[in-house]
Amino acid sequence: MDIFLILRTSVTGMFPTFTLVLTGVYFGYKNIMPKRTVDELSKVLGNFFNPIFCFIYISSSFELSELYLVWPLIVGPFLTAFVFSTISFLYLKVIGMPKEMQNTFLGFLVFSNFGQAYILIKGMCSSYGPLANNSSCDDSFSYISIFAFPQMILMWTYGYSLSLSDKHKRPQVFDESMKEIMCENTEEQRLSLGKIILQALVKPNPLSCILGMITAMIPGLKNVFYNKSSIIYFIADTGIFMSFNSLVLGQVTLGVYLYNMKGQRSDLTRKTLTLVVLFKSIVIPIVSLGIMYGFWVAGIFHDNKVMAYAFFLSISTPAAIATLLFAVIVQNRINEIVECIFWNYLVNIGTAVLWTFLFFYIF
Repeated sequence: MDIFLILRTSVTGMFPTFTLVLTGVYFGYKNIMPKRTVDELSKVLGNFFNPIFCFIYISSSFELSELYLVWPLIVGPFLTAFVFSTISFLYLKVIGMPKEMQNTFLGFLVFSNFGQAYILIKGMCSSYGPLANNSSCDDSFSYISIFAFPQMILMWTYGYSLSLSDKHKRPQVFDESMKEIMCENTEEQRLSLGKIILQALVKPNPLSCILGMITAMIPGLKNVFYNKSSIIYFIADTGIFMSFNSLVLGQVTLGVYLYNMKGQRSDLTRKTLTLVVLFKSIVIPIVSLGIMYGFWVAGIFHDNKVMAYAFFLSISTPAAIATLLFAVIVQNRINEIVECIFWNYLVNIGTAVLWTFLFFYIF
């Protein structure tokens, strides 16, 4: 495999993502998007545009008859979440991450930005990419969307609950005049982790994923919505157009947060920040390659390199933007998450090429 070919496709594939982030930095610099605006926009992303994105791409990704081929993409997120949670939990303990931040950064380490996977796999399947002329490239977006179904449910239940539980651990300092406000969430703070997950399950994102999967598995229903000759295709077409806002605005808001972080106080030490970013950027992808190798040898992917690469991207890309959305929604550890995401993405510029090269060298 030509290293220069992989280098070119990786850089060009990641260029749109970093351009959008830099656009957000510019918006922050010019105060086009003040902090209050971007906070509200993040909530709109999490509760409106993301659910549309999830429903559209999951419901249009496959049919019931294809389930025997794509089942690894449905089971995989649960397996990898378990593996990554176990090693990340132990790692955070070893490096001495403060207890009130452990769960937040556990979510940071476990979940990846599969939105970036769409962009990268498009470059790899292009006419100049290493997967050019592979017949399965036509299904590349579908593979990532199928993976996204359980991944989104896990993120907005398990991942969200981790961020919320850390907020409840954080010491609250307030005077008597604020007591009434601070006690509004007393009942919520007494909830167990299990109850928090159950409540999160009925939030817009998990519900849209479930509805998308139901739509995909009902014979003929998908054709009614996504066949261009269908009388109601305009509804799906509008949803597809709106869903792209999730990818675009997510990267732009990240850029604004990066700029607004300037001069803000973060409770992470330089040492802890470095150790967390290196673990996410190096150790998680190495473990991902090990999982992929086991799956490939076992014949789980049926020699479908595009499906295997879609799976690999979905678990090895930088931290999910959703971890920032969780921090904004629960108003906890925003500066720390933004700082880690920034350095994670910066390191990923170089490591993405290495992991992609190793993937195609091994498989």
